[in-house]
Amino acid sequence: MSKPGWPAWWRIIALSSTIFAVEFAYAVEAGYGTPILLKTGLQERYATLMWSVSPLLGIVFQGYLGSASDKCTCSWGRRRPFILLLGIVTVVGLAMFPYGVDIGSNSILVMYTLIVFVIMDFCLDAIQSPCRTYLLDSLSKERTKRGNLMYTIVMDVGATLGGVFSAIPWKRFGGELGDSFETQSKIVFGVTAVLFLVSLLFTVLSVNEKETRALREGNDTQLETVISSCQCCSSIDKLKECCSNIGEAASFVKNMSFPFFVLWMFTFLGYFSASTFYLFFTEYVGSVIYGGVANSDDTNLRNLYDEGVLVGCACLTVCSGSSFVFSIAVDLLLDRYKITLKALSLFTFLLHLVVIMVALFLPNLYTAVMVSVTTGLLYTGMSCVSFTLASDFERSGRILRSQSKSSASKVGMTVSFLFIAIFLAQFVLGLSLGNLIQLFGTSKVIIFVLFTVQLIGSIFLVFNISNFSES
Repeated sequence: MSKPGWPAWWRIIALSSTIFAVEFAYAVEAGYGTPILLKTGLQERYATLMWSVSPLLGIVFQGYLGSASDKCTCSWGRRRPFILLLGIVTVVGLAMFPYGVDIGSNSILVMYTLIVFVIMDFCLDAIQSPCRTYLLDSLSKERTKRGNLMYTIVMDVGATLGGVFSAIPWKRFGGELGDSFETQSKIVFGVTAVLFLVSLLFTVLSVNEKETRALREGNDTQLETVISSCQCCSSIDKLKECCSNIGEAASFVKNMSFPFFVLWMFTFLGYFSASTFYLFFTEYVGSVIYGGVANSDDTNLRNLYDEGVLVGCACLTVCSGSSFVFSIAVDLLLDRYKITLKALSLFTFLLHLVVIMVALFLPNLYTAVMVSVTTGLLYTGMSCVSFTLASDFERSGRILRSQSKSSASKVGMTVSFLFIAIFLAQFVLGLSLGNLIQLFGTSKVIIFVLFTVQLIGSIFLVFNISNFSES
C-alpha cells in the first residue's frame, strides 16, 4: 500500500485511520466507562478518580516514549512499532473490559475491571503521540497545515459516529445474550474492538516510513532510506538506552525555548478548557439547566437529571459536528484567504471566552448549545495551531534554545511534550473539579471554572501571541 503516487488526501486519511478509531473508542468509553466501573461496586468518587490514572501515567512516560520513538532503529520504522504495540493492547482491552461482570468473586471482578480499564485508557492516550508524529513525518512542509486539518476532521468524524453508535439500543438485538446493560456494553465494545483493529492495520500499512524524510523535504519522487536495520542489543545496552532516553527528556525540558514554552502553555490551557466541557458538561446540563438531582429520592428530580444528561450528550455531538464543519472552513481560510495561525488561535479563544461569559450569567439550553459550538471551534483551532506550529518550530530549529536547523530530528519528543500538556490538564482537572463541586455543593462551579481557565488562557495568548510566528 506504500505508494508515493497516492493523492495527498488519501494518504492523510490512511495515516489518520487509527486516530478515527481512537476517537470512536473514546466516545464509547466516555458513555460506558463509569457505569461499568460503578456496577463493580466501586464508589462513585473512586470511579471518577480512575479517569486521572491514565493522564498521570502519560505525564510520567510520554516523554520517554517520544525519545525512544525518535531513536528507534527497527527496520519497520520509528513510529509504526509503537503504534502497533499500543494498538494491539488497546484492541485486547476493548474486547475484555465489559466481561468483568461475568466474574463471580466481587474482589476479583473489581481488580480485573480496574486493571483492564487503566491499561486500555492509557494505551488510547499514548497511541495518539506516535500517530500524530507518523503523520508529521510523512508530510512535506507545504502539506502540514492541510494534513493537520484533515487529521482533525477524521477525529471529529470518529467522535461523532462513536457517540451515535453508543446511543443505539443494540441490546434489543442481543438475542440469547439477553436485553440488559451488560449485553449492550459487550456488543458496543466488541464492535469497537474490531473497528479499531481494522483501522490500525490500515494505518501501519499505509505509508512506508522509509519515504518520510523525502516527503518532509517536499520531494515525493526521490526517496531515501531513513531507518536502519533492526539491531539486537544486550540487556546492558537496553538499560543504557533507557537511561539515555530519560536524560534526553530531562534535557529537553531544561533547554526548551520560550516560543515552544508558550505553545506548550497554550496547549495546556486550551485542553484544560476543552476537557472541562467533555468530562463534566453533561453533569452541568442535568444539574444546573434542568435542575435535576442524580441520586434524589424524588423520582421527578431523577428524571429531570436523566433528561438533562441526554441533552448534554446531544451537546457533545453538536461540539463534534461544529469542530468538523470548522475544520473544513479553516482549510479554506488558511489556503485561500491566507488567515494566519495567530489570528485563528486568537479568534477561537476569545470567541469561546465571550460565549462562556454569557452562559455564566444566563444558564439555559440556548447558551449550552452555544458553548458546545464554540468548544468545537476551540478544539479545531488548538489541534491545528499546536501541532502545525510544533512541526514548523522543529523544522526551523526553534524547539530548543541551542537547536539549529541541522540538528537531529526531535519531532517525536516535541509531539510527546505537547501531549504531556494535554495529560497534565486532564490530570489536574480530574483531581480538582470533582472536589470543588463537592466543596461548593453545586455544579454551577463547572461553568465558573471553565470561564476562569478560558480567561487566563486568553490573557496569556494576547500577551504572547508574537511567539506564534511561522518560518
